[in-house]
Amino acid sequence: YYEVWNEPDLFGKWTMGGKKDYKKLYIYASRGAQAARGVRPFKLGGPATTALYKNWLDKFFPFILNNQLRLDFFSWHRYDLNLDKYTEDVDNVQRWLDSHPYFANVEKIVSEMGPSSDKAAVNESRTGGAHLIATARELLFKIAYGFNFSVKDAPGSTGGWGLITSSGAVKPRYTALAMLNRLGGLRLGLTGEGTWVRAMASKLGNTYQVLVVNYDPKGTHSEVVPVSFIDLQPGSFTLKQTMMGASSVSEQIATDAAALQRQVPLTPNSAVLLELTPSATPTAQVTTTP
Repeated sequence: YYEVWNEPDLFGKWTMGGKKDYKKLYIYASRGAQAARGVRPFKLGGPATTALYKNWLDKFFPFILNNQLRLDFFSWHRYDLNLDKYTEDVDNVQRWLDSHPYFANVEKIVSEMGPSSDKAAVNESRTGGAHLIATARELLFKIAYGFNFSVKDAPGSTGGWGLITSSGAVKPRYTALAMLNRLGGLRLGLTGEGTWVRAMASKLGNTYQVLVVNYDPKGTHSEVVPVSFIDLQPGSFTLKQTMMGASSVSEQIATDAAALQRQVPLTPNSAVLLELTPSATPTAQVTTTP
């Protein structure tokens, strides 16, 4: 993936038209990329603006079409503690694309996102970690990719955007990303999410996983979350619980019922990964209900 420029509306003060026209920048980049020979397959796109702007999309897409340029993905940035803003962005893009049906299937990418665009304490807090998981859940199946900025802080900085500090210490956002990375690729059905509590269910091998996050940017809401595994085949299981930023705890469970429930207390901006592994692979399909 090659993105033409980064935040052109900020760095370089590019616009859609005028003296510093982003369209001119893109046409030369696109033609140069297309002229390359002996290269591996790649995708080209942009504009990676600091936020989502309708005028950029409305002027950009006809230009791409009229000049027969490549646009494999459309990208923008979003920094906000309010998860609704991320959903609004995707909904707006999809609605605006109705006026440009030729690009209906273009990949949508949030190429930078996070709790704050400033160097702020929230970037290094548990709130930042919960925000990362909750944002991933909010954008699941809605975009092609979402990228958290950045990998590592600059030397000597505090409140930076890095997932790790300049000295290599991990932050809650790093831990949150590691929890997401443990989820298997097979998604399971899940119901029961609420205002603060969001969850994802998956399967990894014969292990059933539920990642639950209690995200509250105000840091006031606690909740005891009932997590139910249903349609189980009775038998013996190992239930492993891993809290964000803490070690794992495992217990052995035997059940004669077709369901198993656990009450999980979650303080504000905490997350837990529940992993249920049967002693023998059950024949019934398993869904989960937090």
